[in-house]
Amino acid sequence: MTEPMPETHGGINPEEPPLNGAERAALRSFRRAALTSRGYRAHLERTGVDHRLVTRISQVPYTDKRIVFDGGIETWLEGGRVADAAELLTSSGATGFFSVGVTSRAERRAQERTLDLIIRSLGGGEDSSTLVLNCLPMGIGVPTRLATVATPSVHLEMAVELLARAAVLPVLYEETGPNARLVAVLLDEIAAAGIEDLHLPMPCLLYTSRCV
Repeated sequence: MTEPMPETHGGINPEEPPLNGAERAALRSFRRAALTSRGYRAHLERTGVDHRLVTRISQVPYTDKRIVFDGGIETWLEGGRVADAAELLTSSGATGFFSVGVTSRAERRAQERTLDLIIRSLGGGEDSSTLVLNCLPMGIGVPTRLATVATPSVHLEMAVELLARAAVLPVLYEETGPNARLVAVLLDEIAAAGIEDLHLPMPCLLYTSRCV
């Protein structure tokens, strides 16, 4: 069931707060998919949603892998095929539906620019030695030209070992010394850290027309 859309005036509901930048970007992705993907348009029609009237993320119907991959996927693809792919991101298949996300070369360059900007904002650059620990799951990459990237994925023990080696800590440090206190604080911070969204431009995960 799709909830009825709120009555709007000129596409804007005066009772709702204005959209933030992330919401506007997400709606642009939604409209692009609705215009370029025949499969996504058909899905919207089945759920009774007219993409031209959507002004809020809450009005976008839920879409999962089963909806996309339960039949032929050609209609979901922009142009009916995959082109200009720089990276394929595979799923685990744990849900019973195996899928592959596609990152284009333009999207990959956008990811690299964003990560390099973050590194520069933290004081890194071409002349600095910077190590990025990529603890994202499922083989998600973090492209950058300004750092060395290590990918322990979800293996915390490997990440801690890499940090210890990068900080030139002795492997057998004294358990009551300053190095032990440093590692204890580091482990406490990692354990207390919440799960956050990946703040990189990843249209391959937003555009259903980019999935195969």
